[in-house]
Amino acid sequence: SSSKATCTAGNYCPSGKIIACTSLGSNYTDSAAGSSANTQCYIPKSKLSGKYVSASNTITTCTEGYYCPGTNNIAYGATGGRNACAAGSYSSSGASACTACGAGKTNGSTTGQTSCTTACSQTNVATWNTPSWSTDNTVSNICSIATCSAGYNLSSNTCVANKITLTLKKDG
Repeated sequence: SSSKATCTAGNYCPSGKIIACTSLGSNYTDSAAGSSANTQCYIPKSKLSGKYVSASNTITTCTEGYYCPGTNNIAYGATGGRNACAAGSYSSSGASACTACGAGKTNGSTTGQTSCTTACSQTNVATWNTPSWSTDNTVSNICSIATCSAGYNLSSNTCVANKITLTLKKDG
């Protein structure tokens, strides 16, 4: 009777041979039990917060302007785990999330920015709404007006001058 070797987690087993995933590279530490192909070995997401896989077996610190959430395992032969920050947000090196621009600031419509230094273009603004970045890589409330300066009313995210109508009566 022939006994077939059990392919345990952390290995892959083509044609019944047991081969450690780490033989592909020291970062490929995981696989599911019963894996038969080297592409079933992976770098676990637990190693990837603020980092991404830039080349085979190469874990790299996340680039500024990008975020590396570490939410996915990266299989042998694949790269990834790095996303450009959405317009209206930014990041520094090693970020696992982006940061929304501050109130009243923007960085235009380009993704992958490292700062937000441009003032929003609207005038006569008293206060701005606070922008926020979401994990789906969207930003809300960029250049969103909360209140206008005295003498101005908010209309479609623009501060417009109050209109005053005077009726003059001639005293008889």
